Amino acid sequence: MVVGIYIANANMIDKLQKLFYNWWWQKHPPEQVKYYKTQQFAKGKIILTNEGIKMQIKGEKYPFPGFPRGHILTNPYSFTNLAVLKHKIKNRIFNYAWEELEKGKMYQLEIVAECKRRLFGEIYDIMEKSKYDVFPYEKLCPMVKELWQTMTKMEELNSNIRKLKEILCFILQEDDGYRFRVQWLLNYFNPSSFWSKLFKRNNLKYFKLALTHLEQAEVLEDMKERIKLLRTILLLLLEDENIKTYFNILCYQMNWNKLKMSKADKYFSRGKWFKTDYKIYNY
Repeated sequence: MVVGIYIANANMIDKLQKLFYNWWWQKHPPEQVKYYKTQQFAKGKIILTNEGIKMQIKGEKYPFPGFPRGHILTNPYSFTNLAVLKHKIKNRIFNYAWEELEKGKMYQLEIVAECKRRLFGEIYDIMEKSKYDVFPYEKLCPMVKELWQTMTKMEELNSNIRKLKEILCFILQEDDGYRFRVQWLLNYFNPSSFWSKLFKRNNLKYFKLALTHLEQAEVLEDMKERIKLLRTILLLLLEDENIKTYFNILCYQMNWNKLKMSKADKYFSRGKWFKTDYKIYNY
């Protein structure tokens, strides 16, 4: 009964918040990055802070979290091409698993086992070539730092956790689009919150809910399809008992509050094709 009352009150608060911001932002739009509206490029200065490396873009209110490097993101001749790594993961893990699910000829856990073999084999080989271009720990964004630190503590449980840590942190540090989306999930999924601990929420249930909202927060149909694929295969992988155990350990050991979007994160994410304020605003 107590849980029911809490959910009802939380829903009411969400509705009141949305009502307020729909009225307020008609007259006072939320702050967001602006250089792209008038020019294709802007000057930036690299600064190193206690919160990692940042880029001060001329004319913008906040420093940009992180430092996107063109030769890492798009250079087709670079061994450290992030696009190649992400493309391999999408095709060799997510598209493969989706196709096998549709065929229905393999058991789900057989698909999971093959995904793990590919991830820690051929895909990690690509990651190995990128190690010389990975930022050191002190230069990472706060949310990537927290993920790195937590997964480092978990490495003694399974040696493959180190490989997964390196792949995840490399992608999230270099690609702010993915990083902002992971941070955004905390609107619906925060195992460190007071209420999650009080009611001992089911991590998998709320993770699934958060991914569902993430799909709805996408603007482009192509991205909606990608999130749908991501959600389906992630939930499939979490049916493996070992993966589920490590996921729950990560949920309890990591300080998820350090992953929350800062004002700067929201400021820059509002300039992307994404509904940053989906929870409190009707787009």
